[in-house]
Amino acid sequence: MERTERIVKLHNLLMQARLPIPRKTLEERLECSEKSVRRAIEFLRDRLGAPIEYDVKRNGYYYVPDQKNFYQLPGVWLSEKEIYALLTMQQLITHFDPELLQDDIQLLKDRVDSILRYGAEIKPDTNLANIIHVIPHGKRLGQYQYFQVVAGACLQGKQLQATYYSRSSNQRSEHRLSPQKLIFYRDNWYLAALCHESGVLKPFSLDRLEQVEKLEQASEAVAPETLSVTLFDSFGIFSGEVQATAVLKVSPEAARWIADEVWHPKQTGEWQTDGSYLLKIPYGNPTELVGEILRRGASVTVLEPEELRNLVKERLIVALEQYS
Repeated sequence: MERTERIVKLHNLLMQARLPIPRKTLEERLECSEKSVRRAIEFLRDRLGAPIEYDVKRNGYYYVPDQKNFYQLPGVWLSEKEIYALLTMQQLITHFDPELLQDDIQLLKDRVDSILRYGAEIKPDTNLANIIHVIPHGKRLGQYQYFQVVAGACLQGKQLQATYYSRSSNQRSEHRLSPQKLIFYRDNWYLAALCHESGVLKPFSLDRLEQVEKLEQASEAVAPETLSVTLFDSFGIFSGEVQATAVLKVSPEAARWIADEVWHPKQTGEWQTDGSYLLKIPYGNPTELVGEILRRGASVTVLEPEELRNLVKERLIVALEQYS
């Protein structure tokens, strides 16, 4: 048990106790030694001004009754895990984007900063930004231009009219959309929306949306099970229903890292006698999975299915030809 957690628990025990609590009982309840109990009592009494007294006859510690109901721990007390979580959250807020809800985000950052300084005994001159640093990777520009409009439509259940530029076809098209979810995936925002032109749930990258307008018509809701299948059952972002399971052999050297990675929540893995690792991943559209496999180079080999194996092989041959 960390010190901050021990102090809070000691305070709660004394607040709830009707009779003085023996030191031995405190050692058991706080899961610590006699020395640690004495330090906690001294800190709570001398540093935080708690009305702790010792009853010689009953051999126990207690809060003075006429002061007990008026005493509160100063500031906010946090466990170590809570401190780390807040530090991480503060840096994630900072690195989302300076254009995203600037004023509101700054108020939230200031509040988190205040909680941390009170609850974690951080020195006044400590720069919290230097403790945890988030490095964006692959973040696309321009994805916050219509973020507030899109988020507002999601929250209010309203349709959107938007122009969308497709990278794959290099063309623009008009869409009337019923927004379902905003998803932050690999440092980029995506909108899961029902396209009224095609009647299909589709992915829309926010940085490719143009001329977005919120309409008065209510969104058409997509069934939760359909959302789950389309968004989360197979590998990647919006890969649709599972079509096959990729069986990947990871080399013994790379397995020391990859075996601990989560490529997909429904993946399975098995160590082999030669030190390699078999990783099985459900997928629908293979595009993103192929890119992930190619990124691993010679460390990952596709064993099954044959279609995926051939697709990766073709990409490798084309890449190799560029160096011939």
